[in-house]
Amino acid sequence: MKKGKILLFVTIGLLLLSTFPSVNAKPKALASGNFAIIFATGGLGDKSFNDAAYRGMEDAIDKYGTDINVDYVEPQTIPEFATFQDNLANADPAYDLIICVGFLQTDALNESADIYPTQKWMLIDAVLDEPNVQSITFKEHEGSFLVGAMAAMTTQTGKIGFLGGLNIYLINKFLAGYIQGAQYVDPDIEVAALYSPDPTNPWGDIAGGKVVGQTLFQLGNDVVYAAAGGTGIGVIQAANETTGNYAIGVDSDQDYLAEGKVLCSMLKLVETAVFTAIDQIMQETWSATHIELGLAQDGVGISNMTYTQPEKNTDFYFGRYCETKTRGQWIENMSAQIVAGDIVVADTPETVPAPVPFDPCTTETTTPTTTPTTTTTTPTTTTTTPTTTTTTTTTTTTTTTTTTTTTTEAEDIPTPGFEFVIALLLLGIVVFVRRPRK
Repeated sequence: MKKGKILLFVTIGLLLLSTFPSVNAKPKALASGNFAIIFATGGLGDKSFNDAAYRGMEDAIDKYGTDINVDYVEPQTIPEFATFQDNLANADPAYDLIICVGFLQTDALNESADIYPTQKWMLIDAVLDEPNVQSITFKEHEGSFLVGAMAAMTTQTGKIGFLGGLNIYLINKFLAGYIQGAQYVDPDIEVAALYSPDPTNPWGDIAGGKVVGQTLFQLGNDVVYAAAGGTGIGVIQAANETTGNYAIGVDSDQDYLAEGKVLCSMLKLVETAVFTAIDQIMQETWSATHIELGLAQDGVGISNMTYTQPEKNTDFYFGRYCETKTRGQWIENMSAQIVAGDIVVADTPETVPAPVPFDPCTTETTTPTTTPTTTTTTPTTTTTTPTTTTTTTTTTTTTTTTTTTTTTEAEDIPTPGFEFVIALLLLGIVVFVRRPRK
C-alpha cells in the first residue's frame, strides 16, 4: 500500500512537471535551415552594398554554424535575375528563403513570386506586395542628412559634390538627404550632383567614378559623397590622390579604404536585414511584410570616423543655434532630432525645404572655444567674423517628484521551472516516507 501511494505521488509530480516549462527552455527553432542569396549586379568585392549583404550571411553562420547552409550567386546582367530565381526555386532540397539583393530584381521577382507561391522570398531595396515576399527598404535620406551636415561643417570652399549611380528615386533619396543636411548647417552652401558615366554599369565602374570625382574636385567641391556602389571607389581614389579633398563612403564603413581621406561613411545596414531574415526563419517568426529601416531602427547611420577624429572633434560654431559644439556632437544632436520627428528629412530633391538664412545671433549659449574660420565663396570672397555677446542668465530649477506605479501583468509572473517542481516533489516524498505509522 505504501509503495502504491509513493508511486501515485511521483506520477502526479511528473504530470505537474510537464505543465510547467523550464525557465531555461530554448525558443522554438528549426533544426536546420537552407538559404540562398542572389546578389546585385556588381558582385562581391564592391566594398559597399553587396559586401554588406555578405556580412549578414556570415553573421548568421556565426550564430547557427553547421545548422544552416547558405548558397549564393552573382549575376552580371539584369536578365540573369529571372534565371537564377527560377533555378533556386526549383532546387532540391528546397530553400527555406531566397534573398534577392537590390531593386533591379523587382520585375523578375514579381513573376517568380507568383510562379512559386510556396517559396519564401526576401527583396532588399524595393517593395512587392505578395503573400510570400518580405520587402526591406531603408530611409537612406535620413543617414544622408547626417553626412551632408558633416560635409557642410568641414568644407573650406562652401561647395560640395555628389555622385549617384543612376538618376532614379532610390539614389535621389541619398541626394535629397545630403542636400537638406548640408543646407541645415549652411543655407548658402552649393551642392553639385552628377551620375555614373556608364548607365550600363552604374555600380561597378571604378574608373568612371574616379573621373567624376576628379571633375567635381577640380570644380572646387572639396567634399564628394558617392552613392554608386563600386563606382564610388573611384571617388575615394580621386580624393586620395589630391590635397585638401575628402570623399564620403556609402552603405558599408569605407573609411579604411583611404585613411584620413574618407571623411565619413553613410551606413546602410543591409547586413542587419539579411541576418534578421535568416534568424526569423530559424525561429519561425518570419512574415511576408514591408519593413522600413531608418535612424530610429538602427538601419542607417554615420560611421565613427575612425581615421578623421580631428575633424569630428573640431569645434563648430552653428549659427542656427548661436552655439558651439564639436562637429560630432552636432551630428548626435541632429540624429536625435530626426528620431524624435523634430527634423523631417525629404526623400526627393524636389521636396527639400528651401534654405532659410539664420536669424542674427544676439546671444550665445556656449562661448566659442575657437575662432570661426574664413569662408571663401565663389565668385566673391567674404570674410565673416561672428560677434560674441556675453549674456548672464539666471536659471530657476524646479524639482518635481514623480511617483511611478508599475503594474505586473499575469505574463510577467515567473513560471515555476524544472528545478522548483523537482524540489517540491522530493520534499513530498520525504515527508510521506518519514510519516510515523499508526
